[in-house]
Amino acid sequence: MSIDELLAVNERYLAQFRHGAVPAGTSRGLAVSIVGHPAVDPHRAFGLALGDALLPRSTEPRVTAALRGDLAVAQHLGARQALHVLSTDAPNAPETTETLRADLETLRADPQLFGLDVHVGSYDVTTGRLELVTGVPAESEISAVLAANERYVAQFQPPVDVARGSRHLSVVTCMDSRINPEELLNVDLGTVTVRRNAGAHVTDEVLDGLAGDVAAHGAVDLLVLVHEDCKARPDREERLAGARADGSAAARDPRIGERAEVITGSYDVHTGRLTDLRPAHR
Repeated sequence: MSIDELLAVNERYLAQFRHGAVPAGTSRGLAVSIVGHPAVDPHRAFGLALGDALLPRSTEPRVTAALRGDLAVAQHLGARQALHVLSTDAPNAPETTETLRADLETLRADPQLFGLDVHVGSYDVTTGRLELVTGVPAESEISAVLAANERYVAQFQPPVDVARGSRHLSVVTCMDSRINPEELLNVDLGTVTVRRNAGAHVTDEVLDGLAGDVAAHGAVDLLVLVHEDCKARPDREERLAGARADGSAAARDPRIGERAEVITGSYDVHTGRLTDLRPAHR
């Protein structure tokens, strides 16, 4: 997706944008972390509106130290409950349940997450269904997510099957609750991989994942997208400089750069506008 294409998509998004007054943090006291298979749109699948939940995402199949750190930030920003989801095409495999139970122990044992009510479950990318390994607390935000997911399953359509060699979009952005990358960029499930962390940093873990995208798809468009009013990176100039440095790091990575077009930019959560779009220096 070129800069001109991004701007054209953004103009269509601006025509229906009505979310400029949504505050930062989480209006529902909720964080939803998603790991594994990228073909999940959490806003539609879990009934989340902008502002509802903080949304760290990784394609790593297990809970990492970085993800635990993101959940700690989410708790600082108001999350009282966390739903950790393993997205997979094999939700009923014994190893899936074993992984989730181990991840639950890891999360509940982490002292920086003390007081956070953590639940875990699997999301089936072939059916759209979310199933919890932990019990469902009655009249909670977790139970509301499950009820929304039941409605989603009733009208679920499987992800687009994209042939290798078709250009794939990979997005690195912040876990801020006011960003919906799939809607903002008007992309279909199966055509995009989204990674989200506090501040939209391109870490070594993210670089490894992007290299995997290139290996899987053969050609990738990469967008590193920071945003205005970021609580994790509050200084605008430092935030933009950091995004450009991260984009350059990805463009120079020999596993990524030659087969990826890397663009950096910013998103204004108050207006819906993409700004400061530019190609990364190699």
